[in-house]
Amino acid sequence: MRTDLAIPAAPLRGTARFVLGAALLTALCWPTQVAAQSAEAYAGTYVLHTNSGPITLTLELAGASLVGQLVLDGQRYELEGDLDSEGVYGVIWTGQESLYFEADLMGQNLYMIMAQLDPFTGAPDPATAGEYLFLRTGSAPPAGTAGAAPPRRGAGIQPSAPDAAPPSGATAPPTPPESALPSAMSAGPPAGMRTAQVGQRYESGSLVGSADAGVAFTVPPDYYAGYHPQEHMFMIVSDTRPGLLAVEALSHMDLRSAVTQLGRSFQSGETTLLPQGEPDIRGNVARANFTVHSANGTLALYVMGVAGDHDNVLIVAGLGAPQERSEVTNLVEQVAASAALFAPTEVSGSTAAGRLAGAQLYRSSSHSEADSNSGVIDDSSTELHLCADGSYAYASRSHFSVSVYGMAGGGATGSNSSSEEDQGSWTMASGLLGPVLVLRSDWGDEATFLSLLEAQGTLYVEGLPVMVSSSPRCG
Repeated sequence: MRTDLAIPAAPLRGTARFVLGAALLTALCWPTQVAAQSAEAYAGTYVLHTNSGPITLTLELAGASLVGQLVLDGQRYELEGDLDSEGVYGVIWTGQESLYFEADLMGQNLYMIMAQLDPFTGAPDPATAGEYLFLRTGSAPPAGTAGAAPPRRGAGIQPSAPDAAPPSGATAPPTPPESALPSAMSAGPPAGMRTAQVGQRYESGSLVGSADAGVAFTVPPDYYAGYHPQEHMFMIVSDTRPGLLAVEALSHMDLRSAVTQLGRSFQSGETTLLPQGEPDIRGNVARANFTVHSANGTLALYVMGVAGDHDNVLIVAGLGAPQERSEVTNLVEQVAASAALFAPTEVSGSTAAGRLAGAQLYRSSSHSEADSNSGVIDDSSTELHLCADGSYAYASRSHFSVSVYGMAGGGATGSNSSSEEDQGSWTMASGLLGPVLVLRSDWGDEATFLSLLEAQGTLYVEGLPVMVSSSPRCG
C-alpha cells in the first residue's frame, strides 16, 4: 500500500497571522451528537481524490457485516468490517500488513480513520493514524436509518497528538458541481449591498460587503452576521443552527496564501491545527480542510477562498464539531457561492497608508503587586516604525520579576527578560472592515496581516489600542 495512506505527513506550521484570532477556540464547547447508521446505509462506492490519483472504496453487505475492496493504482485490497452503534470498524489487508480502520457516515460520504497495527501488541498505533473523507458516488444511502447514538468508541487511533497530522493525500470535503462555483464578477458593488461596519447586525438575506475590498456576500437563511469585538472578527452565527463562520476579505492577496493564512490563524499555544492535505485550488476558488484539537476537544475547520479579477479575495472559514463537518462545509460553500467580486477602491487602505507613513505605533503595559510575602513586576512594550520609504522596524521587549520574602528577613528573587526585533517592508491593503497592514520581513517568506480599526480617536491593531506618534527612527 502506498505510504501516503499509511504514514501521516508532518503538520503544517507557520508564524504568519491573518485577521482572525485563536481565542475563539478556547471559548467554544460543542455538543456531541452522532447519528447511528444501519449496515445497509454504508453499502456503496466511494472515492478519495489524492495527488497520486483516485482511490476507490467499495462496501457490500455480508450478513450483518460489511466487506469490500480498496483499489489503489489498480491494486485491490480486501476489507472486512463490523458494525456497532458507533459506526464501522475492521481491518484492511494490504498483502504485507493489516491496517485497522474506523468509519462513520457524514451525510452521503464516508469519514474514515486508518492506522497501522503494532506488530508486537496487535493494537492500532496512534502515531500512524490518518483521517480521510471518501466521497460517495452513485445513489445516496437509504433514508430513515438515522437515530441517536453515543459518540465513537474511542479505540485510541484518533490523531490527537500535535505530531499526528493527516496523510498528505487526504482531500477536503465534497466539491460542488462546477455550476455552483462562485464566479460573479461585476464592475462595481452590486445593488443593495450594505457596507460591513462595526456595531451593525446583518440579518438573514442581507447582502454585505466592502467597496474598498471589492467583495460582497449574502448572509444565509437562519443566520445573522456582525463584528464580534471580543474575537476581533466578522462572524456569521445562528441561535438555532450549528456551526460558526468567520468572514474576511482583502483587496490584494493571492488565493493560496489567503486560505493558508486564515487556517493558520486558528493555531495557538492551546490548539493544534492539522491540515487535511494541501489546499485544493480550481480556477478562482480554493478549499482547505483542517482538524483543530483544543482544550474543548476536536473541531472541524473548513476554509474557502474566492478570488476576483483584481487580485482581491473573499475568505470564509467554518468551525464546528466533527459530526457537524458536513453541515458546516455546506454552509461555507453557500456563503462562498453568493460571493460578488468587483474592482476594489482601496480607499481605506490608501488613506491609512498616507496617515501612517513615518509614524510609530507604540503599546506598553506595566503591572506590579506586592504583599508581605512576595512581589511581582511585569512590564512589556512593543513599537512598530512605519517609514515613508516603505520599510518598517519592529521591536518588542518584556521583563518579569518575582520576589519571595523570607520570615527572617531573607528571600529570593527571580527574573526573566526577553526582546525581539524585525525589519522589512510594509504596505497597506483594504479589508472587509477597513485597512489591513501588511508586513513582509526581510528574514522570512511569509507576510503578517494586521487589521486596523479606529474608534473615538484611538487606533486599534488586532483589537489592541496603540499610541501613534512621529517615528524617531524613520528620519
